[in-house]
Amino acid sequence: GPPEDDLPELFDVEQVITCRDDRVGLRAVVAIDDTTLGPGFGGVRWRPYPSTGAAVAEAQRLARAMTLKHALAELPYGGAKSVVLADGPLPAPGSAGRVALMERYGDFVARTAGSYVPGVDMGTTVADMQTIRGRGARAFCDEVDPGPYTGRGVYAAMRAAVRHALGRGMDGVRVVVQGAGHVGADVARR
Repeated sequence: GPPEDDLPELFDVEQVITCRDDRVGLRAVVAIDDTTLGPGFGGVRWRPYPSTGAAVAEAQRLARAMTLKHALAELPYGGAKSVVLADGPLPAPGSAGRVALMERYGDFVARTAGSYVPGVDMGTTVADMQTIRGRGARAFCDEVDPGPYTGRGVYAAMRAAVRHALGRGMDGVRVVVQGAGHVGADVARR
C-alpha cells in the first residue's frame, strides 16, 4: 500500500474517520471540519492518491473549504468531505463491484448518524448517492447531477473576476480548463 508516514495533522478538523473493507476494496477517509452551523455537508471524491496522507490532507482541505462556503452563503451546514482511494480505474457505473463498494461505504456514512451528509463529487455519480442513501445514510445529489450547476458557478466567478480585474467582458480572454469531466466540460462549453 501507499506510505503511511506522510499523514497531516489529524486534529486540524473536528473528526477524521477511516473506512476499510478489504472484501470490496474500500479504503476511504471522511473529514468533518466544523459542525457549528449544522451537519457537515460535502461531496465524495473517488480517485487515486499517491499516499494515504495525501488522501487525508485532501479530505481535510476540501472539508475546510466547504465550511467556509456554507458559512459565507449562510446555509445551515458545516463543512465535510470524503475521499475514496482508487487503486486503479474506477469500476463502471452500475457494475456489481461499484455497487458493493458504495453499499459498504454507505454503511460507514450511516454510522455518522447524519453528522456527515455526502454528495456527488469527482468520480462519483447520482446513482452512487442513491446507493449510499439506500443503506440508511443521508445523501444529497441523489436525483440531479450538480456538475452543470458547478460549471455555471465557475464561469460566473471567472466573468466577475475578469470584470473586476480587467474592467471588461470575457470576449478575447483565454482560459485554461484542466480536465473535461462533468464540471470542466461545462466550463469549456461556456
